[in-house]
Amino acid sequence: MSGPARKPTGSAWFLSGAPDDRWDNDALRTLGGLRGSDFEVVDAAGLMVGRTSGATR
Repeated sequence: MSGPARKPTGSAWFLSGAPDDRWDNDALRTLGGLRGSDFEVVDAAGLMVGRTSGATR
């Protein structure tokens, strides 16, 4: 998972992923208590090698 994303329509937050036996389901359930205010926006533009590249510095 690269990080949560919020739709501009203002819908509720949600996380999705594929089932995997290596995940602790109890720990995953705690994610349900997260709020948008628990996150911080990070500008990672300075890490980009180029606008059209997926590479990072």
